[in-house]
Amino acid sequence: MIALTRRTTATLLTVTLGLTAALPLIPAATAQRLPDISRATIPDGTTFPTNAADPETEKILLAKNEAEAMPFTLVLAANVRDRRDRVLIPQGTVIEGEIEVLEDQGVRFVAKEILVGHNRLVLDAESQLITKTERVRRGANGDSIIQGAAIGAAAASVISVLTGSRISVGSILGGAAAGGLGGLLVRQRSVDLYTVDPNADFDITLSNPLPL
Repeated sequence: MIALTRRTTATLLTVTLGLTAALPLIPAATAQRLPDISRATIPDGTTFPTNAADPETEKILLAKNEAEAMPFTLVLAANVRDRRDRVLIPQGTVIEGEIEVLEDQGVRFVAKEILVGHNRLVLDAESQLITKTERVRRGANGDSIIQGAAIGAAAASVISVLTGSRISVGSILGGAAAGGLGGLLVRQRSVDLYTVDPNADFDITLSNPLPL
């Protein structure tokens, strides 16, 4: 079993394989040349700490009725090492997947692939459901709401109608145009949107082993 723990300032992790004592993980900057890991397999149940690939993305805002899953990219927040202290997967490794909104249940990230070295591997992992919300009120300062945010198409429509702010296509996840929800929001004074911190909420847990 591999166990990973997120720490704050120093980003210190531990990895345990089988019954071997836990070993400290160090930042990628001090990592040595990667070993031959062709036979390594990371077991299911292992949790990877992650960050948003785009450091400018501080939060994600999503309507509870987002129609489609939205592509999103994470990076591994720290090295994954074996019991010999060799790096199996380095910090900064790209993880590609989708953000799914389960109406009235929450938001989750579903991983699809991980780029290890020159190999693109299938990754069966997902985050926990995130249920936190942010209330957007009519007449609120839209610029402060969307600052540092990646936004779902339906959420962009909500913010535009209630605050009058224009949302650039570049801020909308997947680059889609904002949904046409204006008529449904004419009489509403506020709407609750799901809010996600992609640098804390999207740690993923393997559903199946990951052979490297």
